[in-house]
Amino acid sequence: MNIVLAFIIINNWHTIRNRNMMFRNNVMVFLFVIPVISMLAAYLYHGQSFLYSALTLRRLLFWQFYFILHIFNIQFKTIIKLCTLVALVWAFLTIIQQFTYPLYYFASRTEDSGSEILRAGVYRFLLFRHHYAILIGLYFLYRFFNLREIKYLLMFLFILVGFYYFGTRQFAASFVVCCVLMGVLGSGGSGARFVAILVLCVIGFVLYSFRYQIFGQYIQLTESDVGNEDYIRFLSADFFLKRNWPPGVFPRILGNGAPHSVTKYGAEVLMIQERYRFFASDVGMIGAYNTFGIAYVLNVLSISVKGLRYKLYEKTRMWVPFVFLSSTMLLFISEYFSNASTIPFLCILFYIADLSFKRSKQLKSSVSSNYAKLPRQ
Repeated sequence: MNIVLAFIIINNWHTIRNRNMMFRNNVMVFLFVIPVISMLAAYLYHGQSFLYSALTLRRLLFWQFYFILHIFNIQFKTIIKLCTLVALVWAFLTIIQQFTYPLYYFASRTEDSGSEILRAGVYRFLLFRHHYAILIGLYFLYRFFNLREIKYLLMFLFILVGFYYFGTRQFAASFVVCCVLMGVLGSGGSGARFVAILVLCVIGFVLYSFRYQIFGQYIQLTESDVGNEDYIRFLSADFFLKRNWPPGVFPRILGNGAPHSVTKYGAEVLMIQERYRFFASDVGMIGAYNTFGIAYVLNVLSISVKGLRYKLYEKTRMWVPFVFLSSTMLLFISEYFSNASTIPFLCILFYIADLSFKRSKQLKSSVSSNYAKLPRQ
């Protein structure tokens, strides 16, 4: 499939070559710079062949989807409808399987794999595609703030329940924080802001009043995690940031490279995971830095800065920067810019941001043009 995407891009490059794409350079870095650096590092420091490195890095080719969206010029409404479908299906399956257990069919974590799926009273099936739910949840809430249509509030609450049963506190917390900030800072005019603050206060009051019934086990779990000096995530961060490096300065610039499971390097990484339970994916940007080096980190931070440029967004798309904010808040816990299942979502997010930047620029140009036509006195 990646070969087909590359063929389409090459044959249609002339149609998008001069198009304003805010994230073009970032995507090019993921497609060309990061793979070269990673293959070189894995070969120099761990003796992994370029072939095996290329095989494990082929997932980065999914970044081509960003250019495909621009080539076919997919409409914003179409993108939102597709993302809505994914988000609602994710929320439905996440919620319904809490009540059908032990019967469940959709999960990335199961008892057969030896994982503990019951935590804080919630079955953590970790059904992914939650990123679409963050995007669409913020979209629904923003639409409700500005249009006052109850259907948007109901769909937002449905997704909010989905995050509760998702069982991962970090994603639920970042989603709620972004909802609150969007209500206060980015909900539109004074009327929309009043509705936003009122609704959020009501929801907050209800959650606070029943916090022990709803979040009691989560609160106890969090307190035990923070109070435990051997909390595995902190140990993993220390390991990947300070200790898991070959000798010399250059490894801290280039990274270790991405391991392939069948190589000696891959076996070393697997041993660390099984013996110490240290996973690079559990410590977000720290793990990514250890694997891909400083260029990867700088590229991701550049994406966050661009996505958070609030004033560049058109008024009806003011919810988009808060999707970037949610991702930025979790960078040191969870980072998905090299994850094959998440890259298509990120391409969609970048494309939505591009459409918003373009629409904002067109509106400003239209206002300037109309102003210039006014009679001079």
